[in-house]
Amino acid sequence: MDDIQSAEISLNAVIAVFAVIAGFVVHQKYNKVSLPTTEEYVHNDTPIKPNEYKHKNRYLDYLLFAGLLAGLGSYSCEFGYAVMENDNVALSLMGFSQYVVFLCMAYAGLECFAQNYLLAITTALSLLVNTVVYLHPKSSSSPVPLLATATMVFAVINKRPGPDTIHKPMYPHRNDVLPSKVCQSTNGSIFDTLFFTYATPIVRMGYEMPSSMGIDNLPFVPPYLRARALFEGIRRVMVFKPLPKYHKNSDVSATPLFMNILRANKYQVSMLVGLSLLIASLYYTPAIFLKKLLSSIEDKESASWQWYYAMCLFFSSIVLSLFSGQVWSFAATQFVGRIRTQLNSLLFAKTLSKKDISVASNNEDDDDDIAVKSKSQVMTLMTVDADRISQSSIMVFTLMDAPIELAVGSVFLYTLLGHSALVGLLVIVLFLPLNHYSGKFVVRAQDNLMEARDHRTSIMNEILSSIRIIKLSGSERRIMSRVFGVRRAELYQQKLNYLIEVAFNLIWDSSPFLVSLTAFMHYTLYRRLPLTPAIAFASVSVFNEMQFALNGLPECFIGFLQTFVSVRRIASYLSSQDVDNVCHPGSFIQVSNDAHMILRQTSFAWPTVNTNKGIDDGDVFTLHSIDFEAMPGQLSLVCGKLGSGKTLFLNGLLGEADLVGGSLRVPRSDFHIMEHFPQEKPTMNEWLVDSMTAYAPQTPWLMNASVKDNIIFYHPFDAKRYEEVLNACSLKNDLEYMEDGDQTEIGEQGLNLSGGQKARVSLARAVYSRATTLLLDDVLSAVDSHTSAWIFEKCIKGPLLAERNVILVSHHIQLIGQAADNIIAFDNGEVIFSGTTAEFDESEVKPTLISSIMTDDEEAMAEVEAATSPPSSGTETEGSDADSETTIGAEKVNEKERSVTPSSPQDFSPAQNSTPPKIDKAPRKLVQDEGRAVGRVSKEVYMTLLKNMGGSFYWTIFTSLFVLAAFSPVVENWILSQWSQSYLNGLVSKSATLRWITIYGGVIMIGIVVGSLRWLVLYLGSIKASRRIHDNMLESCMRAPLRFYDTVSKGRLLNRFGKDLEGIDSSLADNFGRSIVNALGIIASFISVMLIGGLPAIAALSVLSVLYYQVGKMYNTASRELRRIESVFKSPVYSLYAETISGVATIRAFGNGLIMSEMLEKIDNANKPWYWLWTLSRWLSGRFNFFSSCLIGATAIGIVAAGDINASYAGFALAFAMTVSQNLILAVRRLTSLEQSMVALERVKEYSELPSEAAEITKPRPPAAWPHQGNVRFEDFNLSYAPELPLVLKDINLDVNGRSKVGIVGPTGCGKSTLASAFFRFTEAASGRLLIDGIDVSTLGLTDLRTRLQIVPQDPTIMSGTLREALDVYNEFSDEEILDALRRVQLIRGAGSDSESEVSNTRENKNTFVNLNSKVDENGSNLSSGERQLMVITKAILNRSKVIIFDESTSAVDYKTDELIQTTIREEFTNSTIFTIAHRLRTVIDYDVIAVMDSGRIVELGSPAQLLNKQSRFMEMCKATGKQEYSTLKKMANDK
Repeated sequence: MDDIQSAEISLNAVIAVFAVIAGFVVHQKYNKVSLPTTEEYVHNDTPIKPNEYKHKNRYLDYLLFAGLLAGLGSYSCEFGYAVMENDNVALSLMGFSQYVVFLCMAYAGLECFAQNYLLAITTALSLLVNTVVYLHPKSSSSPVPLLATATMVFAVINKRPGPDTIHKPMYPHRNDVLPSKVCQSTNGSIFDTLFFTYATPIVRMGYEMPSSMGIDNLPFVPPYLRARALFEGIRRVMVFKPLPKYHKNSDVSATPLFMNILRANKYQVSMLVGLSLLIASLYYTPAIFLKKLLSSIEDKESASWQWYYAMCLFFSSIVLSLFSGQVWSFAATQFVGRIRTQLNSLLFAKTLSKKDISVASNNEDDDDDIAVKSKSQVMTLMTVDADRISQSSIMVFTLMDAPIELAVGSVFLYTLLGHSALVGLLVIVLFLPLNHYSGKFVVRAQDNLMEARDHRTSIMNEILSSIRIIKLSGSERRIMSRVFGVRRAELYQQKLNYLIEVAFNLIWDSSPFLVSLTAFMHYTLYRRLPLTPAIAFASVSVFNEMQFALNGLPECFIGFLQTFVSVRRIASYLSSQDVDNVCHPGSFIQVSNDAHMILRQTSFAWPTVNTNKGIDDGDVFTLHSIDFEAMPGQLSLVCGKLGSGKTLFLNGLLGEADLVGGSLRVPRSDFHIMEHFPQEKPTMNEWLVDSMTAYAPQTPWLMNASVKDNIIFYHPFDAKRYEEVLNACSLKNDLEYMEDGDQTEIGEQGLNLSGGQKARVSLARAVYSRATTLLLDDVLSAVDSHTSAWIFEKCIKGPLLAERNVILVSHHIQLIGQAADNIIAFDNGEVIFSGTTAEFDESEVKPTLISSIMTDDEEAMAEVEAATSPPSSGTETEGSDADSETTIGAEKVNEKERSVTPSSPQDFSPAQNSTPPKIDKAPRKLVQDEGRAVGRVSKEVYMTLLKNMGGSFYWTIFTSLFVLAAFSPVVENWILSQWSQSYLNGLVSKSATLRWITIYGGVIMIGIVVGSLRWLVLYLGSIKASRRIHDNMLESCMRAPLRFYDTVSKGRLLNRFGKDLEGIDSSLADNFGRSIVNALGIIASFISVMLIGGLPAIAALSVLSVLYYQVGKMYNTASRELRRIESVFKSPVYSLYAETISGVATIRAFGNGLIMSEMLEKIDNANKPWYWLWTLSRWLSGRFNFFSSCLIGATAIGIVAAGDINASYAGFALAFAMTVSQNLILAVRRLTSLEQSMVALERVKEYSELPSEAAEITKPRPPAAWPHQGNVRFEDFNLSYAPELPLVLKDINLDVNGRSKVGIVGPTGCGKSTLASAFFRFTEAASGRLLIDGIDVSTLGLTDLRTRLQIVPQDPTIMSGTLREALDVYNEFSDEEILDALRRVQLIRGAGSDSESEVSNTRENKNTFVNLNSKVDENGSNLSSGERQLMVITKAILNRSKVIIFDESTSAVDYKTDELIQTTIREEFTNSTIFTIAHRLRTVIDYDVIAVMDSGRIVELGSPAQLLNKQSRFMEMCKATGKQEYSTLKKMANDK
């Protein structure tokens, strides 16, 4: 009795002292109630029903003080009774003092809620201590203080720190975000936190109404996970501790970035470490009470002692589960979510500021494993590396927990086995060297896998960007073969990773068993001590706990090594050079605020990795010694031949190129300038911002949004200015013909618009902007001469640009030169002219840049006069950039038919002031929102996996191995129970002991080997399935109609081929195998418990099974829907990232930091389902842990109640009961993870079953030489995009003889590009026939058809690699043939065949086209648009098809070069039938036939001379080009 009292007094004294000290500290730090804060960019939270919250807390306070008074009264009575009985009063005095402290803390908690947390901890500890003491057989304590403390605990854990709140996110780029309720994790009660009850409404909604569950139904994430707050925090750390700059990627260290991540999360790290240490010290309390219970059974102690130890076992299990749940919740949601968000936002921010070195002609660091070699590989950093780093942050818990767990476990083992435990633990030392060697294998294998994955991702990004070109050429099979090869290499690396994992798992899984076996051998054979059930099963329980630590540390070690690779990759990217004012030694830059631009002896070079490289490096194209000046109110024309450096000049002004010499004074937009714009609309006088720059690139960059959103581009909306911009940029008529007007969604990179429309929208964005300085890169090349003149007169010379500094790159020298204040001309990096227009007219440079047939400088002004006067009937419409602008297959012809003969001149007048039509309905979405399946993953998806993994033989082996491995622990424990029971039955001989050890060790080793073989079989089947699944999806996507790519974003496809496929490769097999392992383990455990525990255990299992099933079912359903929502909302993040990577120069030029805000919004949206997915996982764990603690208690009670169960069987049953919790949680979690992985397979399967185009090959196939003549005949040809849609080509009858040349002209929307697409059967004919050399193309296979024809599109796409690989993908031509073709298209000038003759013509810059090994970057980004067009013409010359379609194929080259190219085309394709869609009428004026189209019909047909010698539409089109040009065209037509 004295010992019990002393223990109780001591423990209560410790609690009271702890409460006093901690209460004083808390009170000094917090002196008022902490309601939700309103820090900028973090909260913006508004309380909901605060009065209801106050009333509820007030009632709980009443209950709390009632419990306090009851406890004080009880101890007062005990004190009086002890005084009267002359008994010891220490216990009552200590209890009374403790309650006085509780009373003070409760009173302080009315003003400082932090005291309530402290009160909850101290009262819970007091309740635990007093409960254990009260249950002790020798205790005589009163139950009243116990009940009073329980009442206090109930009241305090149900108090909440604050009311529910709603959050209205404040995103600078938009103010229409609706408020949503905030997650209660930060303002919920302690009970809510411990049992995650705030997630119950989400579970119910997902279970009861899965179809209605959406992103808007989910409460907003708590403040510690909000993207803007996390981004600002990590950015401050990165500014305070910047990453070092590395000269080589091989020098990159992961440590600085890793430390910065820890600094940005120091509170979370310290909390996680503290909680981990606490949990590690509690891990073995159940094992201690298990040992006590079994010992009491062995020693036949009284039943009261056995009941006491059974209850202690039950309570310790509950306490351990509650605290461990909090640790995992903290690690998973706070740590993982924060780091992932921080890295994603950092990567996006870096992308917005990083210098683009992809255009530089250098190959530095190509062999570095961590180098990011293409823009598409940047996506891998976000999708794979950032996720891996964040997920590995959970390992911090293992890192802290495992050493302490091993230390405590070792001490406990020593108390059980003596120094035999030390002998066993020495075995661990033998495994330590393996960590060193395993690290090398794992890192190398992981590096190779990531490199292979990057390579495939890069190729897929290029393929998806080039899908139209691939389909036009019928190259799907060849491209697929290339991807298959890359995929095989990737899966080979994945297989190596799996094999390494199996090998080391074999070693690590065997280590705890070898430790226990060695310890038991030493204990029984050497020391000859009896291995009783209490010692044996308590030791096994400790060894099982230590197994997680023993396995956890190596896994943690390998995980950190893998993470180390990802951290280095991201650190390499984050430490790369930014674009901010990059200049070389000896150069100088000044950013001006007055839009005045001055260049003195300035030299620009394309960016390189080494910023110290000078202009003497001939491998880097450089502009030399530029003297130039421009100011607001001036128009400056930049001209020059193809590849002369015009785009480099603009990039240098923007800061996208390196300043390598001279001085530069230039305005540049601050990146955050648009964030600082006031919300209200500025006045017209305040509209222009002198320090701001706008940029319209040669290849327009457009967002996947509406036309209006692309033009406004986050600026304040001014209706009047908007209308003026539409009119000036010749867009009003285009919008009238669009069904949804300016709300029309244009798709990714403007695929729903023609080339001219894209150029004009890009121009309109720059004109609408508030920038004073405009840099316009060849914005007129994609529009016809009539529209060019209109834009020149109304826009460039108009009032919108009158006060602005306009730098315009253009080949329209005659047109623009008349109004230009400054003209600068380049040739191969040299300035060949810089001065005024008058000086340019007198120079020798002008004749070298304009057409040789031009004779009158007044032609440009005549063109303007023709544009501004009302044209006669038949003239092209406003903005009638030829329909050829549309990429083949992407053209969208308006459904409204126009009359063949316009009813009035206004139909075609560009001077219309009509406004876009009013939209009375929601605009249609071109790119549809990503859908998601609802409900359980279908059986077909599972069958897809099973069938692809193997046949019946494979599954027979698979099933046998998994069943044997699952039941080996049962056999092991049964043998151990029999062995330990033999010691209770009497002495055991040494031979018998040796026999038991042999049997026990043999079973263990068999189980380990079988367990390793099962994973090997599983992984090999998984690799086989991954290969088949990928191949099926790739083939399905490559065979899908082109319309599919118009309605599905590239980001969505990359998500399927990237994240989803990576999950199938890396996670699906593991989740599938471990789900089976855990399910079989549960079955084995249940059988063992029921056989030993008797009726109480059976009854408990029956009840708990129902609860397990129902809770697991609810969780599974809700988490499945959350996983689907998460997958859907990941795609917008990836899409915006990919979109930004391609348009980052434009974004930087505008200073559009608001796009960062948009990314943060999308990250918040993606974080919501992710956060709730993890929270639901903890919700499940909390309940399962509680149920499992009940099962342990029921099993222990059943054993004690039975009274006749020996210790060995009791240990056998309890050992399995204590593993049920872990197995159940792992089973449900793995089953859920499996279903979530199956969602990825479900998404991949969806894209593996897409509708397919017509057959690739049909019988009979055409002759090998087809088409041999090139005769083309349309017979009553009609075509519509879908059966339910109107015809877009109507009654086309056209007979073209072989070797003829046909020009196709007409207004926008007339069907020219649709006619061209009909050759390639992108849409099947509604009626009629198209015959080529007498064969109906509808009877041919698509591969035979498309590989025999050829098209040269306006917007060419070039695959990356060497120049030779880009021109000759399949290695069909010799170097001499390729170089000769390059000369014919003027990419190589001069007769010499070697590089020396080419280089000798220039002082510095080398012609990259003379070296076929020159690097071509992704999408040909290191080439100009004109060079890319000429490369496609080069491919056409090499292939020499009998039927060729040129779709405005020279729009981006200068006029002089265009003349040479047209001459080459006429010479090289004399034996081919040519169809040319053209803006420049000179291109087709000497053709055999001109077809004029309107409203899907051919309305005029004849030779150019015939059509010009009578009143015709073609005559009116020629007249619209200007008087002089019309005269020239007529002369050329008649001279033919």
